[in-house]
Amino acid sequence: MIGRFRTICVSAAALPLAACASFEGAPRPVLDLQKVTAIDPGYYPATALVTIQTEPDKMAYRNRVMTVYMSAMDARYAAFRTGLSKQLRGTNFGLEIATLGLGGLGAIWAKAAQEINAGTTFLTGSRGAFNKEVYFQQTLPALVAMMDANRLKVGADLISKQSRSIQDYPLEAAFADLSRYELSASIDGAVQQLNKEAAKTLDAAQARYAVLASSCTPDEAVGVLRGKINNAAWQLAGRSDPDTEPGAFPGTAKPEDLRKAAESMTGETFAPATSQDEADRQATAITDAIRANCNVNQLKALAAGANLRLGD
Repeated sequence: MIGRFRTICVSAAALPLAACASFEGAPRPVLDLQKVTAIDPGYYPATALVTIQTEPDKMAYRNRVMTVYMSAMDARYAAFRTGLSKQLRGTNFGLEIATLGLGGLGAIWAKAAQEINAGTTFLTGSRGAFNKEVYFQQTLPALVAMMDANRLKVGADLISKQSRSIQDYPLEAAFADLSRYELSASIDGAVQQLNKEAAKTLDAAQARYAVLASSCTPDEAVGVLRGKINNAAWQLAGRSDPDTEPGAFPGTAKPEDLRKAAESMTGETFAPATSQDEADRQATAITDAIRANCNVNQLKALAAGANLRLGD
């Protein structure tokens, strides 16, 4: 009984160290959050919708209301972002300090070593429950980037709409868009969007794997012809071969010819490449499209339809 009481006391003594473990991850804002986010009652939706009826410049009033709300939402979001990383660091670092505190005190009271080490083992074992926080901290930058992108997209839409007349874009519609702006940044939304992006990548990888898996074994004539088609595709992408690093894009690349060839060979739609990565992607699409074809005449027809110059 005494041993258990001693362990509890030692645990309690060590835990305050954890409370002091968190640290600031960004400068404290100069503008007071409460003041910045405090909306003047005159701009409350019900009041603003009445006030705008008597405003001589209704468009300017609408834009002013939008700016007030967007500024408050931006301040709230900045505080939310800072709080996310601070909370995660504080939780994990605090757990480390608490564990070290229990272990160190266990060495002081030799007779209580068993009880204290048991407490240390308990706390260390409980750390498994925090694995999700460690994982979340590692993925936090991607989630924040996705939330930032969503907010920028919706925010740009709102700003562009401020140039519309009050008839085309009334204050009621502006309030609806402001709600969309506020909801554009959420962890759940960012996770869902990241999952969608991952699903797109997976679908593309699976499609390419299916093409490669269905490849036939070419004879010598087919192999030679495939090599010529590959070389022609990569030359359009600005490379003498796939392993040679080209100069600054476009260099010797021919984006329009490459686009036409890729569309002809794959049946997909492409835009003229504006980067080396996109040019390489289109060249890869051409080379993948011929892997399942071991008929010389068909390959020649495909190359001719794509206007690929195969040389001798």
